[in-house]
Amino acid sequence: MALVAARLAALALLASLLGGASLVAAEPRTASEADIKAAYLYHFGKFVEWPAETLTRDVFAVCVLRDASFVATFRAQVGQKRIQDKPVDVKLVWRRADAEGCHVLYVGDAREPGDAAPAPRGTLLVADGGGVTGAALAFVPRDDTVRFTADVDAARRAGITLSSQLLKLAVDVAGTPAGGG
Repeated sequence: MALVAARLAALALLASLLGGASLVAAEPRTASEADIKAAYLYHFGKFVEWPAETLTRDVFAVCVLRDASFVATFRAQVGQKRIQDKPVDVKLVWRRADAEGCHVLYVGDAREPGDAAPAPRGTLLVADGGGVTGAALAFVPRDDTVRFTADVDAARRAGITLSSQLLKLAVDVAGTPAGGG
């Protein structure tokens, strides 16, 4: 229970910090949009219930679809941190089908024919904006920063569960959370 409370506190702190980060570089120390998304992606991994078989892997795999610069940003943000007590491995993929073995697949705004293919089961699909088939979480601009929406039904179809703590921070939640609430 203490671990859940610590994670909730960390996510609340992240939300408050990111809520004040401007997307316009007014100061040299202001986080970029990519930095904010990378921080969110890292923390999303802590607030998802994964199928047991996916947690037997040696690493926590985060895949990024066709965006090498975001891979570099994410690596710089995460460093040696861990998710689900596993080292984080980030890799570039060129198709959703290449994301087999990934816990998280960030598709960003990479949309091309064939992108409607579902992400592998047990994979959290995260996109920029709406309209991405199967995305359980989507980044959206709000008040000069980046926030996110959640689709509980998409997560359920992927075989994962978004925590109630994560859903409380979403600016919009589609679908019905487990327990009907």
